[in-house]
Parts: sequence; C-alpha cells; structure tokens
Amino acid sequence: MDDALPAKPRFPGTFWTANTIELLERAAYYAMASIMVIYLHENLGMSPSTSTLLNGTVLWGLVYFLPGDLGASNRLYRVALAELTKTGTTTQPRSS
Repeated sequence: MDDALPAKPRFPGTFWTANTIELLERAAYYAMASIMVIYLHENLGMSPSTSTLLNGTVLWGLVYFLPGDLGASNRLYRVALAELTKTGTTTQPRSS
C-alpha cells in the first residue's frame, strides 16, 4: 500500500506577487488613516475628538459608502465591460 499523500498544487508566482502587493497596499492605507488623526491634532490644532470624528466621517464614511450611493462605479463598470467585450450594449453615464 502506498501511504504517500498526493502533491499539493502550487500557486504561481503571480499569485504571491498580487497578494503581497495587496497586503502592502492595505498596510499603507491603514497607516495613512492613523497618521491623519495625528496630523489633524498636532499640526492643525484640532482637538483629539474632532480630528477622530473628521477622520472617521470623511475617510471611512465617504470612501466606503459614497461610491455605492452614487452608483458611479456600477455604471462605469458596465461601460468598461461592454467596451472590453464589444457587445454593443454600452451604457453611457448620465450627464450632469
């Protein structure tokens, strides 16, 4: 009887490169978010509670929730996808 386990599939180098870049990007983003509160407090003279509130509402509120509310990313995604596939079903974004 052969008790050897089957070989695990190996991930390609591009997988590790993409994941490493993603982790570094996330680390840079959260480092910037932390440093922003310190900058607002020490350099601009805001109180700690005001700088934290401003950072929380602008950085987290607008960055995460505003794109979904506007729907811009969804429309742009459909336009880009239609252009890439050339199906002729492009949806033009609404003009302001």
